[in-house]
Amino acid sequence: MIKDRFLYILGLSSFVYFVFDFFLEDTILYVLGAVLWGVPAVLFDIKLDSIGILLGVLILLLFVLLLYKTKNSLVKFLAIIFIIPLLYVVDFIRMELFPIDIEDVYTRYFKIVISVLSKSIIMSIIVYYGYYREKMKRLNS
Repeated sequence: MIKDRFLYILGLSSFVYFVFDFFLEDTILYVLGAVLWGVPAVLFDIKLDSIGILLGVLILLLFVLLLYKTKNSLVKFLAIIFIIPLLYVVDFIRMELFPIDIEDVYTRYFKIVISVLSKSIIMSIIVYYGYYREKMKRLNS
């Protein structure tokens, strides 16, 4: 039962990230980069490099904490909706640490698979332990 729920979340998140990565390529990453680097740079007139990555990770951790601590289902759902694009920050960090040079169509597909799997596994772990943690506590009580 527990494994089925985790696999369901993994499958659903893999589908969502596959659609984003295959059809939109890196559009979400560019939009997120504009929000995390561009808006603060224009508002505060400073150049952000690694501070933008840190800002993205902190916002991601804030929404994960919100998902874990709140009891309201609507707030949990909204936290999950915000976590989905924020995991592209993790994807950006992975691309910086382990770059994949796209030389042909097969390396493009390999990059998409690695990207989808990394974000889907992290998303599944976050959602599963955040959303179903309370249910597991009630079952064990």
